[in-house]
Amino acid sequence: MAQRIKKIYIDLTSLYNRKITGLEIYGIDLYRCLLKKDVNVIPIFRNKNTIDNNKKAIILPYNNRIVVEQLVLPKFISKLDDSIVLYPVFPPGYLTYFLKRGNVKIIPTIHDSVAWNYQDTLSIKAKLYLKPLYNLALKKADTIITISEIVKNELSLMTNKKVVNLSNCISDIFDDVDNINTDILNKLNLKKDNYIISVSTIEPRKNLIYLLEVYEALLKKGFNYKLVLVGRKGWGNDKKLKSFINKMKEQVIFTDFVSNEDLITLYKNAKAFFLFSKYEGFGRPPLEALACGTSVVVSDIPVFREILGNNVLYIPLDNVDLAVRKILNYRFTKKIKNHHNFQNWCKRLYIRKVFDDLV
Repeated sequence: MAQRIKKIYIDLTSLYNRKITGLEIYGIDLYRCLLKKDVNVIPIFRNKNTIDNNKKAIILPYNNRIVVEQLVLPKFISKLDDSIVLYPVFPPGYLTYFLKRGNVKIIPTIHDSVAWNYQDTLSIKAKLYLKPLYNLALKKADTIITISEIVKNELSLMTNKKVVNLSNCISDIFDDVDNINTDILNKLNLKKDNYIISVSTIEPRKNLIYLLEVYEALLKKGFNYKLVLVGRKGWGNDKKLKSFINKMKEQVIFTDFVSNEDLITLYKNAKAFFLFSKYEGFGRPPLEALACGTSVVVSDIPVFREILGNNVLYIPLDNVDLAVRKILNYRFTKKIKNHHNFQNWCKRLYIRKVFDDLV
């Protein structure tokens, strides 16, 4: 393929002026993995390169993300020959497929099947803007990347295009968790092992209401740990969520977005990590918590079974009493000595298979 495909472009325009979380981290990691291969990889940024000093980077000098996605980037791609263009974060704009030359391959990543199977959890913007673009990708893309076997199987039922599972990984910063300590515990008035942590965007699919129902029931059973919720605010009707928070404001702490260093400090000093999502395409936070040596409790959904195996406690999504019993009977143990095993296990992905599987 190195002879047939002269260049690989990767769309990182969505990184500009945006808090970097799961999708964006995936895009950055894929780019960095490609840099380790003997190929000509060229990142495309909006306004500025926010991650390195790559002199080959393409800078599109526009502020508006939608203008770039729908007009500027398709026009740029229309001038390319013998190239792959990867879209690791968001799908290509409408004009991309119609303006590109025939020897250019358009390869988006579709991280999950939420747009089709969990539409009630989508924001209005996602329903009106992103879902039509994902539908077009299923019809027009040359190949589709995804990040788990569960999602690969789901997408394969919706398209006749080749779907490739490249899996996912966690950031290199988790290689050195033992040497990272910040003052975030003091800022939040927390002590080591006196809190539970959960990390996710505050949106319906992450199932925070159920998490709080379980947590409230645990408190009534003498579970004497605070709950720290880390993540940016997303969307959805949060009246019930606010009601829970007001009722348990002495026990629940919202941090909003935090730095990677603060997050690692919170992970490794927590009693346990909880994530009770209804659905995930992959799910990095449980692996990050394991990499920090923290016990993990997650919802019993297929992708967590695929990714996490026997390393965590699974709880049901529809039975608070059973979930509480399982948690209270679980032995929370620190696994700091094993965190490198989880990190190395995660990194089996791109570098070995990115070129063999894409086209």
